[in-house]
Amino acid sequence: MKATRGSLTLDPKSKKPANTSTPLLEREEPDEVMLLDKDDSARIAKALDMPELHAELDRAIWQVQKALKSEKELQEEKEELAKSSVDQRDQLKKKLKEQRK
Repeated sequence: MKATRGSLTLDPKSKKPANTSTPLLEREEPDEVMLLDKDDSARIAKALDMPELHAELDRAIWQVQKALKSEKELQEEKEELAKSSVDQRDQLKKKLKEQRK
């Protein structure tokens, strides 16, 4: 079985449509992808007959979501900084050309 975003469910009666996107393992640049969401923790705990597991899974899912969000924000900030640096460099080059004329 190949995992694709949205293709797995713990509830066979789930009405969520399966995503038919490219399989995660075949992507060129694999992104971090959440395979579980908050709703899954209750189903897992119930399936394993371990009610205390629900809170632990919720916490783990929250921690991973927070880490992924922070990582994404950091990447966006790096890209913005790089773009800004390129823009500043281009402006400096333009000023130098103008001064040489």
